[in-house]
Amino acid sequence: MVDDDVVVRRLARRALRAAGWSVVEAATGREALAIAGADGARLCVVLLDLTLPDLTGAEVCGVLRELPDPPIVLLSSGVDPATVQHLLLDPGVRFVAKPWRMQDVVELVREAVERHG
Repeated sequence: MVDDDVVVRRLARRALRAAGWSVVEAATGREALAIAGADGARLCVVLLDLTLPDLTGAEVCGVLRELPDPPIVLLSSGVDPATVQHLLLDPGVRFVAKPWRMQDVVELVREAVERHG
């Protein structure tokens, strides 16, 4: 779960853990890439905010897509629609606009993992 908002990370962590998932958190793009580089093979999905303080979510997404290919669920609001459309050309990327309901995010995670196989 990559989001600079601690409240969003906390809510996502609670909902995902309640659904049976283990959660690793990052507050910045660089932190997320460091975690993915170390544990990339163990990540089954990445929840990624597109507006981060150090790197754009699109930059992080591009690097993550070069790793052993965990599906990515983008979470954001107020993002340029062209950026989202470009990222969604990748079949391993899904998008949900904020504000979102946690049950929707949990369902997207479940679907992404099932499709990824």
